[in-house]
Amino acid sequence: MKNVLMCYDAVNYASRCVIMGVQKFTSQKGDWNVRVLSFPEVLTADMVLRASADGYNGILLPLLTEPGVADAIAKTPLPVSFRDIDHLFTPQRRKKVAVVSNDDAAVGAMGARHFLGLGKFNCYAFAPHTDAPYWSEQRMNGFVRELKRHGAKATVLFGGGTPQGIAALPKPAAVMAAWDYKAIEIMSYARKLGLSIPNQIAVVGVDADPIVCGFSHPPLTSIEPDFERMGYAAAAALDAMMRGRKLNSVNRISCPPKGIVERASTYFLPPGQSLVDQAKTIIRQEATRGLSVKALSTRLKVSPQLLALRFRQFGGTTPQNLILQTRLEHAKRLMKNPKIKLDAIAKQSGFSSKNRLFHVFKKRVGITIGDFRAQE
Repeated sequence: MKNVLMCYDAVNYASRCVIMGVQKFTSQKGDWNVRVLSFPEVLTADMVLRASADGYNGILLPLLTEPGVADAIAKTPLPVSFRDIDHLFTPQRRKKVAVVSNDDAAVGAMGARHFLGLGKFNCYAFAPHTDAPYWSEQRMNGFVRELKRHGAKATVLFGGGTPQGIAALPKPAAVMAAWDYKAIEIMSYARKLGLSIPNQIAVVGVDADPIVCGFSHPPLTSIEPDFERMGYAAAAALDAMMRGRKLNSVNRISCPPKGIVERASTYFLPPGQSLVDQAKTIIRQEATRGLSVKALSTRLKVSPQLLALRFRQFGGTTPQNLILQTRLEHAKRLMKNPKIKLDAIAKQSGFSSKNRLFHVFKKRVGITIGDFRAQE
């Protein structure tokens, strides 16, 4: 049995998700005995220094808050696993320590790709978190690099963004903030300036706390780090060290973001239902003429990603599914005439070949074309 001392902030959404990942690991491992310290009980430097004598085999810390704890961590012989806070103590300690963090550059790149998928903006901007530059800077760099890779330029809102800075951005503007509370602050400035969100300024945050984002005005689109995966990785790393894995340097583990949760702060024009209605009209008229999703998106002046999103929201299907279904219904009507050959049916229905028609028909209708014609 491995005895582990663990401290976390139960009020913090990210920490709770991290602990769920730790809990997932311990439930699979089955031989951890964990003492959990949570507010108002906190980890102190004295606890850390006594931990080995008290029978603990390792320390797991999603957060460091109390003065002196970092110095105590540097002195303890126990293996330690952290989340995202190695800058506080790794200059003093290099052995038996693992640090699990977000891939913050990937977080920034994900925000840039989301905006690029929404359509054309007149500018892209990043609002950093001035109190936490070590991760905010990485998110900013990832955002800037990804935009540059696609031929776009990013503006950095120094000081985290001000009403004057928001007002000066060419509209429509796309703003990514280093974290959710900064994004909510940006939206507050925008509302006071009389700007429409998201039509004049679209905003993305980071952390995806469902309560914080859901109650913001409007509800905030946010990138979701994989906090649970981070907790699992931190626990796995600590377990390996407690079982004898030797580390002569800091074991750094980087976890990519889980995804992006889109809400009203980036629901962008054209309006969703109107866009889907326009797309359906074009599909009805042109699906049998070789219409592709890319060509459809070009006609509607939106990205394929945005078109697919709006179909999921308002259409109950996907553009590709509707195109295939429209072609299939046309083909079924033609099949009622036994004089029309299948090659001609495939061509007139918009399928690339007779074999493609065979495949789609069997998969979607559940019977072969021969059986279908025999029923008519």
